[in-house]
Parts: sequence; structure tokens; C-alpha cells
Amino acid sequence: MVNDPIDDFDHPALPEGHPLRRHVLYRLSRSAWLTSGRGYAPTPRAIFLRSLPRKRMAAGCLLHDSEGRVMIVKPTYKDGWDIPGGMVDRGESPHAAVRRELNEELGLELDPGTLLCVDFNGDQPGYLESLMFVFDGGLLVRDEIERIVLPEDELAAFRFVTRAEARTMLRPRVARRVDAVWDLLGTGHGVFLEEQQPPRPPR
Repeated sequence: MVNDPIDDFDHPALPEGHPLRRHVLYRLSRSAWLTSGRGYAPTPRAIFLRSLPRKRMAAGCLLHDSEGRVMIVKPTYKDGWDIPGGMVDRGESPHAAVRRELNEELGLELDPGTLLCVDFNGDQPGYLESLMFVFDGGLLVRDEIERIVLPEDELAAFRFVTRAEARTMLRPRVARRVDAVWDLLGTGHGVFLEEQQPPRPPR
């Protein structure tokens, strides 16, 4: 399908000197690719989209017991304690990722509620630029806790901890993030964070 001229693109299938060579963008109706005598070439739109920055995303969940303690989990593949959750897959929403991770990690079918925070983290040694989402998972009753089954290849243990315990047991970045949203649990409110801190107001 030939579309109206919308971009400046050197189409290799047109001969040198062709008046449309640098002024007509050929696109397939249902694809991001252009046909040419040499195979397939990406459209300028596809090239532009590929050039855009992409941020790593992960999503976690704060689940609490009847005593107000929050669940933390101990991964088998890294040091320290973490909160339930994991990486957001391509084409997956952060909320869907949390639901999937809770099922994979704990064996529970849960529907997390309020988004407690989006935490932006810039590039640092050992860390890629990322967006971290934390949801309020609500109360886990005794029956749900007793039904938890941990995948042996991912988690070694889980436990419920107080705020003070979370500050010392969780990995530093996670501890700061959890502490920043602890008071928001059950309130229906959330906050935007930058490096686990509220952004500084403009002067």
C-alpha cells in the first residue's frame, strides 16, 4: 500500500533520480516494515521507535497480616530480603505483573489494590535506570497464609516483619522505598518518588 508523503525517506527500491525516492514513505498496511528489492527495510517510524529510551520496570506488593506486619521474602538467587514481586515483562502492565508474580511466588490468586508509589531510579553503578511500582496488597488472612507455597528455585522463606525490622532486613533501596510508603497502607493514596524520596519542590 502506498501512503501519502509523510516523511523524508530514501527508499532503496526506487531508482536513482526517481522524483519520489526521497519524499514518499512506503508502508505495509499492517506492518512496520517496507518491502524493497533487497528484502525488508524498517520504516523511519520503526527506526524512531527503536531509538527511544526504554526503562526497566519492576512491580512489588506489600501484603500485611492482622498485626500490621508486612510480608518479606528471601530469594534464592540473590542476597538479602525483598518484597513479593518481580520484573514487568514486555507488553505487560505493572499491575498484571504483580498478580502474576504473587501467583508464581506464593501460589495465591490476589488482586492488588492501590498503587502506593512509582519510584524513579536513575543509572548508577550496578543499577540500570528504572521505574519501580509498589502496590497495596491488603490483608492476608490466616487461611491464605497457610496456603502459601514457595517455589524452591526462587524463594527460600517468607516472614512478616515490623517497620523497624523491614528497615534493617530489606536490601537498602527496597527498605527506603517500603519505609516511604508504609504510612500509606490502607489509605487509598499513593506517591511519586525519585530515588526513594519525594521530589524536591521547585525553588
